[in-house]
Amino acid sequence: MLDAYIAIEAYNYYEGRDMGSKNDLWIAATARVHRMTLITTDKDFIHLRDTFISVAYMDPVKGVLTNDFDD
Repeated sequence: MLDAYIAIEAYNYYEGRDMGSKNDLWIAATARVHRMTLITTDKDFIHLRDTFISVAYMDPVKGVLTNDFDD
């Protein structure tokens, strides 16, 4: 778990990204280690998609699960 956390944190650092919360790093690391799709209602994890984890977006207003992050 710690290795995944460090890899994601280093990636964010070198890409100039700020996830806003260290808790989000642990969430992403957990998804990576367990090979789970991370379902989120915000877009803080989009930059990790296809590099570290699978991410699906749940529109909190529409209540629709999608892989389209453009809206």
